[in-house]
Amino acid sequence: MRGVTTVLFLTLAFVGCGEAERAHPWLAIPETHPHQVIESVGPGQGQLVIALPPGATPPEALEVGRIVLQQAPADAIVNARIYNDEATARNWRTVDAEWTLEHLWVLARRTGEGEDELRWVGPADLEGALAAEPDEESDTTSVMTDL
Repeated sequence: MRGVTTVLFLTLAFVGCGEAERAHPWLAIPETHPHQVIESVGPGQGQLVIALPPGATPPEALEVGRIVLQQAPADAIVNARIYNDEATARNWRTVDAEWTLEHLWVLARRTGEGEDELRWVGPADLEGALAAEPDEESDTTSVMTDL
C-alpha cells in the first residue's frame, strides 16, 4: 500500500508541476491581465506565444502586446503571438491555418533595429471593439491595418 501511495503522490506532483507557468527572464505581465505564457524560446526568449482566456477583449489583447514590448530589453528581438484560445496557442505550428487565424489576435514585434510593431490581426468582425485610441504614453508604435 505504501508503494502505491508513493507512486500516486509522485504522479500527482508531476502532473501539477507540468501545469505551472514557467518563469520568464524579463516578462512580468500583471495579474490584472490574465494570460499564460505557452512558449518562450530563442535568443533572450523573445519568441513568445501567449494565450489569453476566451473572454478576453481585443483591447486587452493589444494591452498585453504593449506590455511585452515595454518590458522587453532594449536590445531584444521580440516576436510575440497572442491568442485568445489556449489549445490553438499550444498547437499553433500544427493546427489548420483557418483555426490559427481565427484565434491569433495580436502580433507584437521588435526588430534588430529597435523598431516596435503592435498589430491587430484578429477577426475583422471585432473591429468595433478597437475603437479606443492607443495609449499616448506608450513608446510603442501601434499599427492596425485592414480592419
